[in-house]
Amino acid sequence: DLLCLFDSYLKNCDLKDVTRIKYLFTACWFFDFLDAEGKVLSQCDIHLCIKFCVLIDNMKSWSAFYKARSKQQFKRLLKWLHDNEMIPFSENTVLPKIIWHREESLPSFYTAQEVSAMLDAVDISTAKGKEHYLILTLIVYYSLRISDVVYLKLSSIHWKDNEIRLTAFKNGANITLPLIEPVKLSLLDYLMNVRPSDCTLDYVFVTSDPPYRVKEELRTHSYIIKGYLEQAGVDCSNRHHGFHALRHSGATRLLECNTDVETITAILGHSS
Repeated sequence: DLLCLFDSYLKNCDLKDVTRIKYLFTACWFFDFLDAEGKVLSQCDIHLCIKFCVLIDNMKSWSAFYKARSKQQFKRLLKWLHDNEMIPFSENTVLPKIIWHREESLPSFYTAQEVSAMLDAVDISTAKGKEHYLILTLIVYYSLRISDVVYLKLSSIHWKDNEIRLTAFKNGANITLPLIEPVKLSLLDYLMNVRPSDCTLDYVFVTSDPPYRVKEELRTHSYIIKGYLEQAGVDCSNRHHGFHALRHSGATRLLECNTDVETITAILGHSS
């Protein structure tokens, strides 16, 4: 019941669903923590909240940014609880100021040669290979987020104008990109040879069997990148090897070509 009330509050804060779910996850984690401590919310005190923050800090696999974001989400939960008179202390008593250092979690990236070798490792003679190759080329050449790739619509592809026009899934930014030859060829190959011809959905990536739906599970398939990098003989042991690493790689190559920041911002679809 408490989570439902908190969820109603978050919905009124004009948050995107993906952000709202992250807040709910942290809230659920905190309530589970209280339960593990043998406490109910009315018994919650500052020391318990600090103990929960220490728990966040001790998550070894988390970056400094992820820890700071989790504490920021926890702080908002405490504010809501205090504003609704469920706890006697304010959020600032527990977390006066949250500080994190971006340099602790510099993004991983791959060189143009490594990315090219990765693409060459994809077997495009198979349906799965054609699908993977299209996903990778969209990220490699356009530095798109995986969410924008997975939810790419057929109506966003303007063949006559040689453009792709889409709205970023994360922040609603409008992005216009040239439909360059490598992407056009992999796109045509996928649409003609893999995507079901009788599917009427407006999405590029759909399931292979009816009832058709957008293939959302592709968002979690970042493991394919590591497989292709290893096949290409690229050492990724000390680097991240997910979709975002390819996005960072594209931004890095733009910087190396002395592209101005405003252009990179527009290509990446950043609001800031």
